[in-house]
Amino acid sequence: MNRSDLVLTDTSIWIKYLRDERASESKTMHELLAAERVVICGPILAEIISGARDRTDYNTIQELLSALPCLEPSPGIWEKIGEARFVLARKGIQQPLIDLWIAAVAHEYNTCVWTLDKDFVRILHAIPFKLFKI
Repeated sequence: MNRSDLVLTDTSIWIKYLRDERASESKTMHELLAAERVVICGPILAEIISGARDRTDYNTIQELLSALPCLEPSPGIWEKIGEARFVLARKGIQQPLIDLWIAAVAHEYNTCVWTLDKDFVRILHAIPFKLFKI
């Protein structure tokens, strides 16, 4: 499987998947998980497990996510993020560092980002990466 076939699934999609099994995102997530196309990264993992309702939920979610490949950035990632944030700020666009980090990692690994967060569209002005669409 090519890295470009992998999907870095953002927190917004995971929340939909974990809370509403009838959502179209849930059906697609099931298919992607079955095809072993879903990848994760540290910030997304931390966001998801920190939102668990209780310890049982936390353990279930943590077990699911720990089975997924985790993308680790190169040592120079923060310089790339700083440059992207600089470029965006000059256009009047302020973006959260975590979203920039996710986009930069997706760019490094040539993976798609699947998100419901519109901020990622603005990030495309500074970091070239692919958005996954269903």
